[in-house]
Amino acid sequence: MDQPHHDSTPGGVFREPSPFMYLSKRFHFSSSHRMARPHLSLEENLRQYGKCANPGGHGHNYLLEVTVAGPVDPQTGCVMNLEILAKVVREKVLDVLDHRNINEEIPHFQQAVPSMENIAHWIWKELEGEVYPAKLHHIRLFETERNFVEYRGE
Repeated sequence: MDQPHHDSTPGGVFREPSPFMYLSKRFHFSSSHRMARPHLSLEENLRQYGKCANPGGHGHNYLLEVTVAGPVDPQTGCVMNLEILAKVVREKVLDVLDHRNINEEIPHFQQAVPSMENIAHWIWKELEGEVYPAKLHHIRLFETERNFVEYRGE
């Protein structure tokens, strides 16, 4: 167990060190996409991605879990303000992806296949450095109840 340490405040006040915590929040969004590489024929894409390559695409109700990490601020008792985290995720991710056709409406995915893995990587890049004073620790993106990807950065 950590020992109390001497604070630099006048009078030598003792206090416990701030614990390091992981704070997570979940978000939902709905998007459609098509798994296909533009240089491949329909038959090749269907062989590679199965029914996910159908020309009409398909949709998912995604669950996004964002986890940040940092010391608990002794003044607030929090790693970070959850309202601020929610605002950042809403502006950087949800407002961009929710009720969108990812292939057609998100410039990055006009070149990249919108797999769970690539979407999670894009989300990470959008959020990285935006969750001050905490640090982005990992994200989980659930495409279905059973299929998800977790990303912790480079």
